[in-house]
Amino acid sequence: MDYTQKKLQRRFIYFGGLLFTFHLAFASYINSSFVARLAGDQLVGSFFIVASTLTIFGMLVVPNLLKRLSFKSFLTVLATLNILLALLLSSGLPWPWLLLSGLALFFALGHIIKYLLDLYLEVYTDNEETGVVRGAFLTILNLSWLASPLIIGSLLGEGSNYALVYFVSGLSLFLFVLTVLITFAVPPHSEQKEVVAAISIGKVLRSLWQERSTHESDLHNILAINFILNFFYAFMVIYTPLYLHTNIGLSWSAIGVIFTIMLLPFVFLQYPLGKLADGQLGEKEILSAGLLIMGLACITLSFITSANMALWALVLFVSRLGAASVEIAQETYLFKKINADDTFILAISRILLPAAYIAGPLTATIFLFFLPIQYLFIFLGLIVLFGLRYALVLVDTK
Repeated sequence: MDYTQKKLQRRFIYFGGLLFTFHLAFASYINSSFVARLAGDQLVGSFFIVASTLTIFGMLVVPNLLKRLSFKSFLTVLATLNILLALLLSSGLPWPWLLLSGLALFFALGHIIKYLLDLYLEVYTDNEETGVVRGAFLTILNLSWLASPLIIGSLLGEGSNYALVYFVSGLSLFLFVLTVLITFAVPPHSEQKEVVAAISIGKVLRSLWQERSTHESDLHNILAINFILNFFYAFMVIYTPLYLHTNIGLSWSAIGVIFTIMLLPFVFLQYPLGKLADGQLGEKEILSAGLLIMGLACITLSFITSANMALWALVLFVSRLGAASVEIAQETYLFKKINADDTFILAISRILLPAAYIAGPLTATIFLFFLPIQYLFIFLGLIVLFGLRYALVLVDTK
């Protein structure tokens, strides 16, 4: 496949990813509040543990399914299923356990589709362009994350009509399906076969922990950082909206403004940092600085007890300066270390997100038996700072 064809397909994947991430982001900000309404605050953590376990199972069987279906067909089927689930969640049916079951499947399919988009993009990316391509992809996806809180705030206002948000989420996914059907190419069979050739997750996990070569050690360390970053995201996505709305007393419209400001670094920082990681600056420096900023900002959150929107927006913004830096640096590093034969390593990196959604709520549930929710941020900040242990020993790819 020539460079022009690859570049065109990347643009289609970027646009499809933008529409899909609207679908994902709309739901992500309200999922925990929706679960709390249906089952009570005490079961929020348990729900995400179940939903994330389902996600991991789905990701483990994806490589086998891709032996029988093309990327395009599989994406279309999964996205169509999620549209139907979005309609279920927006129906307002008076059966909480049906809605909770539908939401768990909705959550799992969303993350599996995101994983498939990563595989799709990997087929059309040359190694020397990894930083630029991943930086551009993440920047475009984060436009959706940036706009979503304001849209949700305007939809919900002072109320909590979560059904409307799920309907809009399903609508954006419908547009994504149209984009896939019209613009996405079916990768050549040989290239898709290369991407799904290695599927033994257990074997690779054992080798990552047991091997002592520099290559394997670096993969072990970057995957550890990946897990810590996802642990941070899981905590923040589940507990920050709940804490701001329930404990601090901010309205959804106010939270929407705060979250939009918070997410600005993901839009404006990741593309230039991706270019830097390809050239002048090593990934290790970006990762270390990002983890330090994330950890300190996260600890600071525990000491904010007022409903001062500006203060919350500022500290959350600083935390995302660090998170955006860590995200693009670890993405660039990982994709430089793997190729189309290393599907299993990409699978492991994506499985770490639902794994974090298991570990995060589980540890938070135990933590909350002993201390108030506001001190969760101190605990999270210390976990993030522990990630420096892995960042500082990495060997830069440049």
